Amino acid sequence: MQFFYTVQSGDTLSNIAARWSIPQASLMAANNLSAPYLIYPGQQLSMPPGVTTYVVQPGDTLHSISTKYKIPLRTLISANAIDQPYVITPAMVLNVPRGVPYYTVKQGDSLYKIASKYNVTSNGQPQPDFIVMANPGLTTKIIPGMNLQIPYGLPSVSGQIALLLTDQFRDYIVLYKPQSRDEVYLAVDNAGRNSRVFWSPNNNRIAYIDEDGVISIMELTTDKIAKIDQIPASAFVDWSPDSLKIAYLSGCREDRPPVEVWIVELNKPVPQNVMSGFLFFDLDYNH
Repeated sequence: MQFFYTVQSGDTLSNIAARWSIPQASLMAANNLSAPYLIYPGQQLSMPPGVTTYVVQPGDTLHSISTKYKIPLRTLISANAIDQPYVITPAMVLNVPRGVPYYTVKQGDSLYKIASKYNVTSNGQPQPDFIVMANPGLTTKIIPGMNLQIPYGLPSVSGQIALLLTDQFRDYIVLYKPQSRDEVYLAVDNAGRNSRVFWSPNNNRIAYIDEDGVISIMELTTDKIAKIDQIPASAFVDWSPDSLKIAYLSGCREDRPPVEVWIVELNKPVPQNVMSGFLFFDLDYNH
């Protein structure tokens, strides 16, 4: 999701960009700013990725750092989980957020205007429905003061894009076709921050890892779903070129060695251990 910084008195595009080492041109492009590139206090700027760490120097305080970056003191404290009495020491590395992960609706806003201004587009066209999808329960009616998560736009592509969403009751993989704007919702279990989706090369199957590391294979042509194993949620899955096998790392469990490589043939859904060891840096199935 996009992060937003609220312009303060005395701010300029150059000094805002310098605080987080963001190219000024990127900052202008993220907000669709045009000459003479004026900004004003209270304006919300979408902030591209930048350097968000700061090494505490002698004499620094949380207050002086928050003042330097012009972010609320409570935001700095929360981002670093600092407890009372809020002591920091030289050489400590702090996370300095470049804003908040939401946009606050202003008078006169519409979802279309927000999507247009902050590049929530696909094939060059604003996509307000992307904002609705990113905010469960949101309708097209918005009012000033609402905080909205604003997704990034999608590249101009053909085929399908898989999105993980929740409506607070069920979790879904949403298959979205940017060109036709068609959506297909596939119910899944336990989606969360560690959940991931891996497309097969022929785009007919998805390997889905849920929040607890359970691997499921989804056949998109038949809507069949088969759970095959459970691995550390941070592990990786790779498909064979013919889309008929997957390989994955496992381990870090009491009943297994530190790291193992497993392969599953889809017509024989029983995992086969092909390698065990103590350290693997990468996994690439190329045969």
